[in-house]
Amino acid sequence: MSRDVVSAMMDGCILGSSLAVKFGLNSRYFSQCKAESLNSNIKIFNFKNVLLVEVPSDARVYIRDYVATPLDINDDESKYDYILPLTRKIKIGFWK
Repeated sequence: MSRDVVSAMMDGCILGSSLAVKFGLNSRYFSQCKAESLNSNIKIFNFKNVLLVEVPSDARVYIRDYVATPLDINDDESKYDYILPLTRKIKIGFWK
């Protein structure tokens, strides 16, 4: 993989295990998503045994500045400022 590709890939990517812990999920959550090829709203890259997760650009501010909690598919979304769907069954809700 060329340096330009890696640089572009890392631009906007977050370390998978750190992001999972911030979301209140198992630290290997994104590794499992990649292994099981789950339909997700995010892109997962494996670079030299380091898992990088690319989230939508509008979610990055919420990840940095808001509190996150995992939601079940049937949970009430009205009390959250932003909802990030990860898979068909798991969503992350953000509030300030």
